[in-house]
Amino acid sequence: MNKNMSKNIQKTEGIVTKHIPIGEADRIVTLISPSIGKIRAVARGSRKPKSKMGGHLIPITRVKISVANTKTIDQITEVETIESFRKIKEDLYLLSKASYMTELAENFVQEHSESKQIFNLLLQCITLLQIAPDIEILVKFFEIKLMSQTGFKPEMIICSECGTKLVPGSYKFSFESGGLLCHQCAGKIHSFTEKLSTNSIKLIRFIQNENFEKIAKLNSTKNLLEEIERVISGYMRSILDKELKTKPFLDLIAKQTKNSITSKNTL
Repeated sequence: MNKNMSKNIQKTEGIVTKHIPIGEADRIVTLISPSIGKIRAVARGSRKPKSKMGGHLIPITRVKISVANTKTIDQITEVETIESFRKIKEDLYLLSKASYMTELAENFVQEHSESKQIFNLLLQCITLLQIAPDIEILVKFFEIKLMSQTGFKPEMIICSECGTKLVPGSYKFSFESGGLLCHQCAGKIHSFTEKLSTNSIKLIRFIQNENFEKIAKLNSTKNLLEEIERVISGYMRSILDKELKTKPFLDLIAKQTKNSITSKNTL
């Protein structure tokens, strides 16, 4: 390491979200950190069999990292694993959920910008993936809390178009305005909406306001979670203006898991 590089080293922790190979032996690694936000840096020689860094820079790994700021792309100089989340990596279903959450979080994190709230939420939910009794409600918790933290909190109390306070009942959710529509406004807006039942609205509100310890005690039905999933997926597509790369993989694993459970029940 040259003297100029050593003067510009930042030390932080982070969660590895992805890596891509470059050249014959290097990788470009992306991480989410609390103090620096999104880190995109090259790990020189990390693909070599005897590399000291390679085994630490696997997606869904919590690491301590030293990053040298250069004029071109930042360079990883040291890395040490804090937590490997081995249970997640050994379970394809859990891995699909963790991959989805890290990709989603990455879309809301900026480079060289403090992202402590998002990092802590991601770390909490990846950790809970290993022990949570209901994985689907945990993913909904992550999505809804993430939207709240980043300025996209779904409006569930008043009409997102006219501001009228809503009485208990079922309403349409507008992806464009990011919230529920009163019946009058819903009659004027016919595209990019999805209906939410009274119980789905109650559950989203509860998740917005409570911690996971309380939410984990709920007995949410499959139909209820699927209804909320349709709304959150549509709203996320509207916010990001794209489909996440991990979404097809997530849907495939969910389908395989469902078929596996159905097969066992028919034996």
